[in-house]
Order: sequence, then C-alpha cells, then structure tokens
Amino acid sequence: MSPLGEIAATYRKVFPWQPYEQTTSGHEFVVFDIPGVGRIGLAICYDGSFPESARQLAWLGAEVIIQPTLRATCDREMETVCARANAWTNHVFVVNVNAGDPAGVGGSCIVDPDGTVRQQAGQAKRC
Repeated sequence: MSPLGEIAATYRKVFPWQPYEQTTSGHEFVVFDIPGVGRIGLAICYDGSFPESARQLAWLGAEVIIQPTLRATCDREMETVCARANAWTNHVFVVNVNAGDPAGVGGSCIVDPDGTVRQQAGQAKRC
C-alpha cells in the first residue's frame, strides 16, 4: 500500500512450487517506488530459490527485495542462505519474511547488500 492507502503494486508468483502449488504462474517481475525510501522488488517464497528472480529485480532497479514466504519445514536455513546469496550477488537488501508457528517455522530475516543478516527473528522449536 502507498502512504495514501492505495495499492502500490500487485505481483503473481513466477515460480510456484511444483507439483504442490497448482496455481498458474505469473509472467513478469514487479518493482515499485516508495518515495523517500527507494525502489522495491517483489518475490514470493519459492521465487527466491532461483537466482534469476533477484537478478531481474535488480536489473529493474530494485534496491530492496521483499519476499514473503510460508516455510513450515526444517529447511528454513537454506532459504536464508538463498536470501544472503541473492542480496550479495545483486547488491540489494532482501527482506525475507516467513510465517511464524504454527503455520511456518519463523526465522524471518533482513539481509544487507554484503550478504550479512542484520536482523533475524526466532525460529520454531520443532526444527
């Protein structure tokens, strides 16, 4: 949402997790500007597993990639590795937000362009 409460952008996930997600994939990457903040790119969950997603968003001028996820399995650490690699190789911030317990395992993180995790939320005890 914009500061005025208007929809700033919409995005349909380009890489659904097949065969589990039966949704139709999107066909384009999306960036938008937040005045006084910067250009934001959108990725959803499994999109972050493909380096091409972050690279395309960076080529479109993204300075920050926001990536909501729903990781309920104990391989959350690999998603964090991908967020760090995507941030470092594309010189962008990555805000990877994972659902908390019981839907997900938590572990949301903010990664800087050096690939350093600047903030990380706790993770569910089941992992």
